[in-house]
Amino acid sequence: MAKIKRVEVKSLQDIMALEWDYSEAQIQHTCKMWFDKTFPELACLLFAAENGGFRTPKAAAMAKYEGMVSGAPDLVLFPTKYNSWALGIEMKRPRKPANKQFNIKGRAPGVQSDEQMFWEETCKANGGAYVVCRSLVEFVEIIGDHFVLPTDEWKKDIVANYWDYR
Repeated sequence: MAKIKRVEVKSLQDIMALEWDYSEAQIQHTCKMWFDKTFPELACLLFAAENGGFRTPKAAAMAKYEGMVSGAPDLVLFPTKYNSWALGIEMKRPRKPANKQFNIKGRAPGVQSDEQMFWEETCKANGGAYVVCRSLVEFVEIIGDHFVLPTDEWKKDIVANYWDYR
């Protein structure tokens, strides 16, 4: 993985600006690291569903045989002491804003596939929660909403300690 240049992070906007150029995997890693350090006793309850990536035809057939399901969310949070239902989190790249001053168009955000939209509908229809997340800042808000906990201190923490989560 390429080394990322460390710049000073002074605000939530600085974090979001950094993440415009990150891959979905890099943002997901940062979110998981923050969760593990913030909730060490719950760390094993948030895990990645390994549905993406390249596989040989034999490995893909074996994964499907073992139960891999197309469209499953990138991260799954099992029920916890804070909430009694599961949360599916689909990670997507953030939208890079256009720079009108220099006539530069912004990059389109990642969009859900048909399978992912089906997963979202099915999850919600069966009492689960499902969200699309595009940044660490959004992730902190999602966890706060899901756990019904205030996020002000967590947001101060990610500004002060951002590079510890990378």
